[in-house]
Amino acid sequence: MSFRWLVLLAIVSSSVLAGPKLRSAVSPEFPTGLHYELIHYFAEKLDVPADIVLMPYARRLIEVNDGSIDLMVGVSMDVPIGEHIQRIEPPYESLKVALFVRADKADQLTSQADLRQLSIGVTMRSNIQSLFTEIPVDKTVMLPSIEQKIEMLMKGRIDGFTHIQQSTEVKLDELGLQHAITLANYQIDQVFAQHVVINKDSWLWQHKSRLEDIIKAGIACGDFAKIRQRYYAGAGV
Repeated sequence: MSFRWLVLLAIVSSSVLAGPKLRSAVSPEFPTGLHYELIHYFAEKLDVPADIVLMPYARRLIEVNDGSIDLMVGVSMDVPIGEHIQRIEPPYESLKVALFVRADKADQLTSQADLRQLSIGVTMRSNIQSLFTEIPVDKTVMLPSIEQKIEMLMKGRIDGFTHIQQSTEVKLDELGLQHAITLANYQIDQVFAQHVVINKDSWLWQHKSRLEDIIKAGIACGDFAKIRQRYYAGAGV
């Protein structure tokens, strides 16, 4: 056998042995956060290694649409997705979105009418109308992180903010502000169903049914709730 064919055989063999990787991404703010844990869970169930890079949320949506990554977690129904992306059913969990205010001004937000008079911090790039239709657009303040929401509220620059309830409560405990900031008396029954999305041209597309079964089984045995509880118990937000 010639040297050229030996080199070609070595390259092909290496490629076969390498196999697929689960390419995904997480926020630079939380490089080993909850999404990191979820991606590793799916990689383990799919029996492939995880290849995780850091990028902001909006960039992840672009990258999964163009096929640079295979999978993304934490995508709710209000988030627009590209034509090359498929949401996987069922959602792996649902998150409660809550309103928070300063404890010493808790009586400011006790009714739906109060929302029309107060400045409310919301997550940048979120679809506010799908969350709280009672909040006028000119009363919303777009902020990039939970830390900035808390800072703006404590400085009196906003009257309240919306965020995921469980992660906010953990962050407040971490900052020692659990008594300074509290849930508003008025709340809206708003829940975000969290989906896995995949690229339709990814190797994962052929395993879509298997991924759906993994999610169904994980819900049935409480895996996703356990991952969230374990993460928040030990790692913070």
